[in-house]
Amino acid sequence: MVCSMKGGRPVVSGIVLETSDEGVRLADRFDLISDIHEDFAQQLATLWGDLQSKFAAAVLPDAVVVRAMDFFVGRSNRGGNAQKRFCAEGVILAVARGRVKHTFWLTGNEIAARCGMTKDAVEAKALEVVPKGPKEAAAAALAALRVTNV
Repeated sequence: MVCSMKGGRPVVSGIVLETSDEGVRLADRFDLISDIHEDFAQQLATLWGDLQSKFAAAVLPDAVVVRAMDFFVGRSNRGGNAQKRFCAEGVILAVARGRVKHTFWLTGNEIAARCGMTKDAVEAKALEVVPKGPKEAAAAALAALRVTNV
């Protein structure tokens, strides 16, 4: 899963992949978009409830990887949107961990390392499997498969 900020509100994109004899395929995808009319605390509460419902209705995966925001020297991850994204990622992690024991919070480079590729290579592979992306969520899903197949 990956969280992005659109207009100051969290948007969570989730991709579930599964393996078969034919390879890796898309099993499910979802986007949870916060209501712009809710204050931020209510957006987080709604996100919590929406994720709980999503997990309750789904066949639970063996592992969940939540894509953490990459940190770049010279760019602050302390701005308003970054702080809100960290809060939303915390909600995602808490809900996922409450349902799935193998839940991880990994940066793009950590996802790439888990997959044995470069960040660009794993994101390219992710777009091969899920052409409409988002590539960050698809790469996280590829890493989740590696947790259970190692």
